[in-house]
Amino acid sequence: MQTKVNVSIQDYVEGLKNTPLSAPISYSLLSSGKRLRPILTMITSKAVGKGFDVTNAALSIELFHTASLIADDLPCMDDDDLRRNKPSLHKKYSESIALLTSYTLMTEGFLQIEKSGDAFCLQSGSKSNSAERVKEALRETTKLSGPNGAILGQYFDLEQIKAQTEEDFDRLYYLKTGTLFQGAFVLGYIFGGGDLEKVSLIKKLAKPLGMAFQIRDDFEDLDQESLNYVKTFGKEASLEKCQKEIENFLKALDLLELEKKDFEMIISYLFPKELFRASLYVL
Repeated sequence: MQTKVNVSIQDYVEGLKNTPLSAPISYSLLSSGKRLRPILTMITSKAVGKGFDVTNAALSIELFHTASLIADDLPCMDDDDLRRNKPSLHKKYSESIALLTSYTLMTEGFLQIEKSGDAFCLQSGSKSNSAERVKEALRETTKLSGPNGAILGQYFDLEQIKAQTEEDFDRLYYLKTGTLFQGAFVLGYIFGGGDLEKVSLIKKLAKPLGMAFQIRDDFEDLDQESLNYVKTFGKEASLEKCQKEIENFLKALDLLELEKKDFEMIISYLFPKELFRASLYVL
């Protein structure tokens, strides 16, 4: 699936060759990355079982993700000089070009949602159902990226609002990480042909996976001066919390009656047993 995602990104970049921002867009999108979020979109669609192609939806979530990374790296935000082992976009070009590139990718992400609707229409043969799905997808993604979503998470970072309790971390890590995961699950489910009445259930996959993923990153960032669950609660408690959230994620899959094989492969990749020892990591 990663190959398919990379091909779609390459095709997208190729289609922008004649636009002024094609170079910085290419620089940002073609950098090395796990492509976790678009892969989750494709896995979710596959788990629905209707065989629908959700390449546009997967591309959409990657455009949103890259747009957020560009913005986060700016001096007025997190002020990071490096992204994926190379200069951040504003260091390679300029702050103004980085800002315009972020705007472009965000708007293009919404365009890919419209194209996802077209693809669903062709595959399902239902124009009215397609329009309903586009409407639902736009509603969900705008909420996730808005003032009560990822933007609020970045605001908390900027204002250096500290998380002290487990509930504080749950909220902050959902806003910082879980929101884009939720977008990946929702887009894959909607355009994969899932039951629109169960979208509220598919959203429940995001919070536990986002929390576990962020704790995983915190283990790798113990030497950094930043908010960190592991430094706050200790390694043992953090491992147990990570395990609990993985279990919550798998329970949410059971409620949706989705095939778990590919999701379990992702979990095994993200949380290898040699790091999250077997006594606390059991699928």
